[in-house]
Amino acid sequence: MTTCRTTLALFAALALPFACGRGGEPARVATPALALTARLAPAVPRIGANQLMLQLEDGAGKPIEGAHVALSVGMPAMGTMAPMGGSVPVRERGAGRYDAEFELSMTGAWRVTIAAHAPGGAELAAEGTLAVGTPGLRIAPAGGAAEAAADSEAESDDAAVSIAPARAREIGVRSVPVTRAARARTVRALGTVGYDETAVTDVSLKVRGWVGTLHAGAPGAEIARGAVLFTVYSPELYAAQQELLSAAGAHAAGGADGWRARAARKRLALWDVGPGEVAAIERAGTPHEELPIRSPAAGVIVERNVFAGSAVEPGARLLRIASLDRVWIEAEVYESDVAIAAPGVAAELDVAALPGRTFAGRVATVLPALSDAARTLRVRIPLDNADHALRPGMWASVRLRGETHEALVIPDSAVLHAGERSVVFVDLSGGRYRPRRVELGASGEGQVEVLRGLEAGERVVAAGTFLIAAESRLRAGEEPW
Repeated sequence: MTTCRTTLALFAALALPFACGRGGEPARVATPALALTARLAPAVPRIGANQLMLQLEDGAGKPIEGAHVALSVGMPAMGTMAPMGGSVPVRERGAGRYDAEFELSMTGAWRVTIAAHAPGGAELAAEGTLAVGTPGLRIAPAGGAAEAAADSEAESDDAAVSIAPARAREIGVRSVPVTRAARARTVRALGTVGYDETAVTDVSLKVRGWVGTLHAGAPGAEIARGAVLFTVYSPELYAAQQELLSAAGAHAAGGADGWRARAARKRLALWDVGPGEVAAIERAGTPHEELPIRSPAAGVIVERNVFAGSAVEPGARLLRIASLDRVWIEAEVYESDVAIAAPGVAAELDVAALPGRTFAGRVATVLPALSDAARTLRVRIPLDNADHALRPGMWASVRLRGETHEALVIPDSAVLHAGERSVVFVDLSGGRYRPRRVELGASGEGQVEVLRGLEAGERVVAAGTFLIAAESRLRAGEEPW
């Protein structure tokens, strides 16, 4: 940290901003007029609630009060997944301290931008990243270090930055080799949990009547198979009971009307009167004014269009019951990704409402209709849901994994982004590092594919990248490279 403070002072003297701090330590950006220190709580960002504590001071180290501090924490759109996050309210706590609370809804790298405007007119802007599960916050002057590194296209020794190996170790610089690894192209999409429509049951009557006692609960209530939903009075059902009792009495007396009794029982069964109710009618010897209507399936009541005393008509949908034992996840993918999002492709899902849980499934169906506006297709992923944790309407972050292929990969932390350009620092050994533009492919699980710019076996800086980029900027201020 002594070396980091020394470097900060040097940058302030040259009117060049600098950033340091990673892991659980605070991150700091300074100009001659302002200094901003940022600390995360917890030190390792997590899905859910997080806090960023900011300390704003002037060039003499005096706390600045009454400043306007703007903060944004977001993740850009990926595939059909809409951008997430955005502006975060910042509260002033006094003595130059400003706090902000924000939510991270999924794993991955989140971009952080901070802009501070002091009452005297001094301004400071910083940007960087944080990642769920990775300690600390990495920030640098907005557009500063990354742009300076990206502006260098030279491959000569003049472009290289030299840092004494002992100092590089002190400030946490670490290099890793460029490796080949088996990769699968990943398509990200935003999905919605819905009912399995093959397990939805409608309840209706085949006769006219009036509802007596209503037992079914409001939408959302669970119901067991065979449970009484309501009782109904129907002149047709009453007449059928009388016919059954008349035919059964004649048959018992030795008459030849057994076929009439069987026909009456069959008619009641076709009108959804269960065998238990029919047996009870025969035991009682008198028709029941109201007969119970039982649930044909177990599940959750998702629609109820019946009330006590309601008149009902044949075929009218009175209730809709859906099972939650299995749900459908439906996600929108771009037309160009349909080759990957084919039936049978493996899918992983994270649900913001259930942090820490990952669900696995496979694409079952790609619906044929293409959205004219968004040029997307809908894919359906069935999931077992025995514990009913997944509820219809929940949002899900969906990752579809295509066929495996071999690719060059480096850690996400090795890359500096400057607009549409991406830069890494190649470790030339002996404390020398050279910036190099690269073309990147798909990323995931903390790694990114390299399409052009690197060869297998080369070493790139994976930790301390911003510090070396800042050194590059300092060197650029001394001599062009």
